[in-house]
Amino acid sequence: MKKRLRKKLRLQEFREMGFYVEFSLQVSEHWQVQAEFWDKLITFIEANRLQIGGNLDSFYITRFGRGSTNDSDRELVKTWLEQQSGVQDIVIWPLDDSRRGPFLWYQPATDSSTRSPMWDVCYRRSDIIRHA
Repeated sequence: MKKRLRKKLRLQEFREMGFYVEFSLQVSEHWQVQAEFWDKLITFIEANRLQIGGNLDSFYITRFGRGSTNDSDRELVKTWLEQQSGVQDIVIWPLDDSRRGPFLWYQPATDSSTRSPMWDVCYRRSDIIRHA
């Protein structure tokens, strides 16, 4: 495949990598306290030229504009979340191709009688950063 086409399709050396983040927020039920946390998170994300998309307690992070996130971005997000009070059960998933889904490799479902014939997603445990 020619370089121009690889760049257009964002393949091989032009892949844009991102990662998935999960955590639980144990703060006051008051909406203003939660809003302050989300304001701080958004300020942090924008200051580091990142962007997020997803739910309130689990989201996907990519580089703003063109470009890829890297392992230092994963560590930066992990460190920031650890410093915030009320954030627990932090899980930072491995880097993956943000254009083609958060999948490193696939394994077929083992028991087709109880599960749909979809594929299961498998990650190496060493790639996932967990903090409790």
